[in-house]
Amino acid sequence: MVRENEILRRVAKRDKAAFTELFQSLHRRVYFYALNVVREEYLAEEVTAETFAEVWRCAASFKGDSKPSTWILGIARNIALKQIRASRRHQDDDLESHFELSDEQGSAFVSRLEDIDLVKRALERLSWKHREIIELVFYEELSYEEIGKILNIPVNTVKTRVFYAKKALKATLASMGE
Repeated sequence: MVRENEILRRVAKRDKAAFTELFQSLHRRVYFYALNVVREEYLAEEVTAETFAEVWRCAASFKGDSKPSTWILGIARNIALKQIRASRRHQDDDLESHFELSDEQGSAFVSRLEDIDLVKRALERLSWKHREIIELVFYEELSYEEIGKILNIPVNTVKTRVFYAKKALKATLASMGE
């Protein structure tokens, strides 16, 4: 976190090398988070670009009460939500990945892909709030405090959402298994 803080301080002073370093270290994380929210690659790319443009413009306003990456993900979330509202593209898209399987890849790999696909399909059935909280906790591996800052909600609300999101995911998986 100390390293991120120092880089962001340099960005606030318009250090282009620091901005490049920050972008290189976080752009994939921002992109995949945005993709989870907006559900379309081109929109996720736009959100990522706008996020880093906003970081460049507003780096000096970073208060330091969270990690810079948490602050940046919060910016990405706000921009992504604006994109959704503007484009009305909040309907779920098909996110299936295409894999070419060689003969050497055994049935265990195929079984693993089926499990991953099952979880993806179950996540798609959850409400947006439940999907988002699961993304932040399990994929982004953020603390409840960081999530609270991104979502602008109290930590206890984060805990409650995680509890209900897990419960909903478990119930969805169970119903899909029937």
